[in-house]
Amino acid sequence: MSILSKSELLTLLSSSRGNHLSINPVSEARVGWNEAFTQMADQKDDILLDDCDTTSWDKAEWK
Repeated sequence: MSILSKSELLTLLSSSRGNHLSINPVSEARVGWNEAFTQMADQKDDILLDDCDTTSWDKAEWK
């Protein structure tokens, strides 16, 4: 089992400078997103801007 899996950190922010690697927990990723998406749906502001058709690859391969 790796150190990261033992740490129980779900979201990490990593950066490197020279020969140093820094890995830090992100305390609250995507804060407020659920509320923002709910508000968008209430205002009918959550429709796709592009008219896109799915392809056979999308239907078979995309998961």
